[in-house]
Amino acid sequence: MIRTSRNGRDSTQDWTSQTDSELNAAVSSGRRETCLKTEDAGRYWNAGATNVHVVEAPNEELTDQALLEAVGRVAAPGVFIESNGFAQSLSPALILLVAPPDGSTLSPAARQAIKSVSAVYIHDPGGESERARQRFAFWLKDSSISKLLKGIPVFTQDELPDLVALVWAAQLDHQNREAEEQSWTVA
Repeated sequence: MIRTSRNGRDSTQDWTSQTDSELNAAVSSGRRETCLKTEDAGRYWNAGATNVHVVEAPNEELTDQALLEAVGRVAAPGVFIESNGFAQSLSPALILLVAPPDGSTLSPAARQAIKSVSAVYIHDPGGESERARQRFAFWLKDSSISKLLKGIPVFTQDELPDLVALVWAAQLDHQNREAEEQSWTVA
């Protein structure tokens, strides 16, 4: 899991002391370092992540190089990245928008990334999937983003197995395309 923070919750001094001057960002890895950076990192570890990398930089300095540095630390065949800004720098196999049922807390960056979304997951802590879907549909009909999400699959807690299947299919497709590209360069 890679978590990027454009306006980090830590003070500027905290991340500056770990900054590589060429990156203009701090890249932290491992349980001890990342759990101190953000409470979300602890959630990823508790959910079974094999490693967590946190990239922190001010809004204007979250660079492609910093994201690539973090991705370069990934030893697994796949990675989840919690960020909206990486899609211009990397070619992800899948972009998932996690949204509340009423859409109220979608950040401006998330709203901008909607045109690249592969699927939507409606997060409802109450676990009432049908009600969450109805609330999301109600919000969406009055939203300016409704046209951008037309035809995009929407999942709730009840459809998690289907969402997991979509993620696996996207990963396999991505791996197959990479293998095909490598076979062209070897020949």
